[in-house]
Amino acid sequence: MKYKLMEVEGKLLRRLVCVDPFSDVESGQEGGRVENENDLSQYDGAAWVFGDAWVYDDAQVSGNALVAADAQVYGNAQMAG
Repeated sequence: MKYKLMEVEGKLLRRLVCVDPFSDVESGQEGGRVENENDLSQYDGAAWVFGDAWVYDDAQVSGNALVAADAQVYGNAQMAG
């Protein structure tokens, strides 16, 4: 398991917090926000959502894909690689 979800008061999206370090992400580092665990692969590759980026609806980020800055990935979007 590489991350846990942290509730953010008053928000539907949850902030990521790294549990096990991987790639350039350190344990305890906060990431972006996701709606649920289906939005970011928990075990496949080094996918991560950084900063104030959001991933929600039925969007999926997997493999070694990185979502950075203020990006928003949503709808049926799939980011992989």
